[in-house]
Amino acid sequence: VDNPQIIESRTDRDFYHFRTNGGNVNLSFQRTAPGGALNIEAVLYNSAGTVMITANDPDQPNVTINTNLAAGDYYVSIDGVARTGVDGFSDYGCIGAYNIVGTISNVVAPQRFEVNEGTAPGTEIGTALPWRDHGAATRTYTILSGNTANLFVINPTTGVISVAPGAVLNYETLAANWRTPPEYLLRVQISSSTTTEVRTVFVPVLNVNEPPVVVSTFSAELLNMTQQGAAMGTIVTSDPDLYTTMSYAITSGDPGGGNPFFTIDSKGVVRAARQILLNAGTVVNLNITATDNGTPALSVSTTATLTVRANPGGHAVGFIRQRFYRDIPGDTLAALYASPKYPSFPDSILNRDLADWLGYSTNTSKYGTVMSGQFIAPSTGGHQFWISGDDQTELYISTDGNPANLQLKASHTPYTSYQNFGASAAQATGAIQMVAGQPYYFEARMKQGQFGNHLTVAWQEPGKSRIVLPARFVAQAPNSPDVRYDFDGNTNDALGSAHAKATGGPGYVAGKSGQAIDLDGNDDFVTAPYNV
Repeated sequence: VDNPQIIESRTDRDFYHFRTNGGNVNLSFQRTAPGGALNIEAVLYNSAGTVMITANDPDQPNVTINTNLAAGDYYVSIDGVARTGVDGFSDYGCIGAYNIVGTISNVVAPQRFEVNEGTAPGTEIGTALPWRDHGAATRTYTILSGNTANLFVINPTTGVISVAPGAVLNYETLAANWRTPPEYLLRVQISSSTTTEVRTVFVPVLNVNEPPVVVSTFSAELLNMTQQGAAMGTIVTSDPDLYTTMSYAITSGDPGGGNPFFTIDSKGVVRAARQILLNAGTVVNLNITATDNGTPALSVSTTATLTVRANPGGHAVGFIRQRFYRDIPGDTLAALYASPKYPSFPDSILNRDLADWLGYSTNTSKYGTVMSGQFIAPSTGGHQFWISGDDQTELYISTDGNPANLQLKASHTPYTSYQNFGASAAQATGAIQMVAGQPYYFEARMKQGQFGNHLTVAWQEPGKSRIVLPARFVAQAPNSPDVRYDFDGNTNDALGSAHAKATGGPGYVAGKSGQAIDLDGNDDFVTAPYNV
């Protein structure tokens, strides 16, 4: 015997049945992780339900039943009970996992008939056999209980058990959860003129691995010189089997050959494996295989299509600059604009890899943020944008790559629900005429007061559907460092005059650029401790 189980509540009690032809029974009931405060009481009953042995150690949680039994049927119950010995306690909270290990001599095992899911109705799975001697008397077979949903039938004269007419053995439908697979304990009564007995027939429905299916693939555009890690799109698959883990592989179609341009992660997201260096107009058809973790493993294949667009400015596509202005009360952008921190003295600045979408979410209160970058239009025509956020939001878009030409194009007050782009007409821009390959500077501004908050920009390319603005079309201008500190000196300052203090030491965090210092005066300088 080796049987791990769990007591889940104060009123939970587990029962077990066994039959023996007689002999020694030695069972150990052991608390296991996560054991909680489980203090085990094990009770042995005879076939009439009379208590034979009660095992409950007053000083420790584990117990043992060791006895000799005559031939017959027996039952064991497991319960979490109060401890009466040293450091005693009540049965409140006596729950947790346990294991039964040991031996039962001359045990008479129940019959076991395994049946695969998908087995056709009418298929015979086994024959119930009597334990007792019925002699030449005619036997009659009946299923008394355990036949949930009437999945099985028994021939009343032969005892042959079959899949019932019209029954559908679908493992995923029949399984309640990972702990309770579809297993049926059929109590079969066998009657004759000489005796009547009840046999237990164990019928587990076995899971058969089924192939995954492709729910959706994608076709996307990207810019030449797109950075490593930028997301292209997602392959979405589904598998009818429970708790399946999928793996993905690009099997062919990558023009990089042994040094591939693209990779796919465990969630089916296709990303740039390195900087994309392909001619404008190149069409890449990636053949992708999704494989489940079943036995045997099964796969499905699909194709994702990528079209490369020109990037004449050589922009590092996939970054957004974020400035954070903290400890500013209020939930309107007017409070941010009135702060002496804005715009030149943010508390922190990040260059982020946008990964899959342009957005920022946090539980931090009383702050403002400005997200900025160059939108590189992949096609010529009227592009439309939307903004959604909590609290107040404004979206500014320049007529070109120059921040001096920013114009307010969309806004919302006071807030919207997450990615709700239809709360008001003011959230949407009109169609903005843009030229393919040209940068258009934008700023998405948001002021947060308290509680939940978010900021998202959506975009619709001419002739296509609205999507959250993807990283592969957002860039920073070349040679555009993050300025964290601005020290302006004077030509007549004495040597060593201090104008500001740069806090913190130099460092590097993956996905973030360093913080530059702007020295724009004629005699500006910075001194640093020798141990930096």
